[in-house]
Amino acid sequence: MPVTYCGNSFCYGNARSIESACRDLGLPPNKQVMFHVDGKYCYCLCGVWSGGQSDTPIAVQGWTQIPLSAVVEGQTKVLAAGRNLVFLEHVVARKSVSTAQNANNFTYVSYLLNGAQRSLVLPATRMLLLDDHRLVAAGLLKYGDRLTDHTSASVGITQLNTGSFTGSLTDVATSLTPPDKNLNGHLLLLNGVVAGDQMADAAPSSMVDALDGDDGLDRSTPNRPWIGSEAWYRSNGALHTEMNQPIEVDGGIFVPAALHAVRPPEWRSD
Repeated sequence: MPVTYCGNSFCYGNARSIESACRDLGLPPNKQVMFHVDGKYCYCLCGVWSGGQSDTPIAVQGWTQIPLSAVVEGQTKVLAAGRNLVFLEHVVARKSVSTAQNANNFTYVSYLLNGAQRSLVLPATRMLLLDDHRLVAAGLLKYGDRLTDHTSASVGITQLNTGSFTGSLTDVATSLTPPDKNLNGHLLLLNGVVAGDQMADAAPSSMVDALDGDDGLDRSTPNRPWIGSEAWYRSNGALHTEMNQPIEVDGGIFVPAALHAVRPPEWRSD
């Protein structure tokens, strides 16, 4: 019988003993370490339970990058744009930090940017800009979609997964007012690709309707089922490779749905 993952509740709740065991055994980060839980053996991963704020890089004034955790509300100037990708400096109006434990409906996106493999873990509803300047929720991405960087260059997606997240979540908004139709000032550069800020996700339904159309917001259409749904697997399964273990990500750990049951949200397409 294969040994399975112990789960976030056990691994996160026993972080100190896990790290102590890893040090004693000389195990490197992401190496499996075995435990006996509820009468069976399972594993946790070394080096992924240290906590801390999210270190997802965000572009700031001077075209440098800093971790999201280093952003100071009311002081840090981030680079933000609209659909036209004209980036200007905007002072962060709000920064929020929260702790998630087994939070479902997160999306893992890996992509190839300038020859380097990068990744993001985002709530499924977080907006990402495609190279055709359409906004798509992370959880609605499909293989063949291409993200974009600040120059409008296409960025190819290499892997998509849905799952849960445990760790620290840091989010920012450039203003506390809803975005206009072009999301001016609400599109950021996160780890090199264009994504919406917190207010872009929190736009009221009237704003979503205003964004829907010729260059509109693609939240859910018959051609865009949610990642992990039966409809998504029917059109993406041949290109998809399941992740077979949790992975360390900025600020926490992502557990792919294949390792445990993740209840589909009510707004999933099937």
